[in-house]
Amino acid sequence: METQNNPVSLRNDLEQLSEKGSLVFAAMVCERLLPNFMYFEKEIGSNQGTALRTAVDFIWNAIAASQAPNQNVVESLIHECEQLMPDSEKTTSIWTSSAIDAVDLVCSTLEGLSQASENLAMAALNHAIDSVDMYIQFTDLNGRSHIGPEEEQFIAEHVLMQRELNYLKGDFLDLKQIGLNLRLEDVERLRFVATSRGGNLQQ
Repeated sequence: METQNNPVSLRNDLEQLSEKGSLVFAAMVCERLLPNFMYFEKEIGSNQGTALRTAVDFIWNAIAASQAPNQNVVESLIHECEQLMPDSEKTTSIWTSSAIDAVDLVCSTLEGLSQASENLAMAALNHAIDSVDMYIQFTDLNGRSHIGPEEEQFIAEHVLMQRELNYLKGDFLDLKQIGLNLRLEDVERLRFVATSRGGNLQQ
């Protein structure tokens, strides 16, 4: 069975994005990964996720302003987010891996505000796919350590994976249509689209 979308074609697509487009793409993925961190926090009985929400809001505001943000503020936000990074050796939650993806991508996207990189979109793609992949391994494959071809095919065709791939493709097509002339109303619309979809692991 051939899947509708696949990571290889998406990686080829993302090479077409500008540095600004890559930044917006990463911000959109941050919105879908953020709820996963909140699920993790709820499970472990913590409530520090507001710092991550503040960081993502800062990213969107900086994109909308179309100018480099205060570097001291950026570094401070990165430091605060890094303190939230889950320790995979100390927690056994099914949300641990996706929470790590969320924190890592938010930090990378903050760095991208002042050090723009076309590779940021690739990093966002990888985090989005990995978060879904690991979640399916835990929930549907009993967390097995060995994943063979049949399991890989199962993950690729899983409804959560295909939905996320469709979202990623849609994000790319929106940015491609807008092109280099990214206006404030475009940023606001893309942010609304990203937030309205909710977390990428919501059933």
